[in-house]
Amino acid sequence: MGRTMGGACRLLRMRLLLLLVTMSPYKVPASRFLAAAFAPLVAIAIWVVPVPAAAHVELDSASPALNAQLDVAPSEVVLRFAHELTIPAVEVTVTDRAKRAVTVGAATVDGAVVTQPLKQNLLPEVYQVSYRVISDDGHALTNSYTFTVGSPPALSSVEVKKVSNGSGVWWFFGGAVLFILVGVVAAVVVMSVRRRHWR
Repeated sequence: MGRTMGGACRLLRMRLLLLLVTMSPYKVPASRFLAAAFAPLVAIAIWVVPVPAAAHVELDSASPALNAQLDVAPSEVVLRFAHELTIPAVEVTVTDRAKRAVTVGAATVDGAVVTQPLKQNLLPEVYQVSYRVISDDGHALTNSYTFTVGSPPALSSVEVKKVSNGSGVWWFFGGAVLFILVGVVAAVVVMSVRRRHWR
């Protein structure tokens, strides 16, 4: 099911791009060309809609578990997937609330199990586990969860500001808005050229 939906989305994206490339302002009605000019907005909407991951890359269990409250710091993170990972391209990061990494070395893959060593004697803190694996059809599964060790102290105002400024979400949406504005400007310019051509 995930593979089918992913293929359909990719095909729709290719068709939208082909429409933009082949459209000519002198050969098609204005209404159709305007629709093509706004196609980037549709393409962005399709691109950001999450496509369900293929079943064989779904996470089956994890240790520490999702939202686990631990009294003793773990020495590693173990991720168990529903099926064997045939492509060992795995990324696992574990960070505290200040985005400091607490991993040691690279993750290892053994069939359907991914193991990521951690630093010894982790302090009381909320830790985030982020992982990315690739299925045999090239589909990437990216996800994250948190677990807590002990009773973490409250973050200072400086640390909270640093964490909040670390997000790149606004860059993404800013780029999307710019892309849409370029499409609108292109439509206005083309319509102006069309009017001059037919006079």
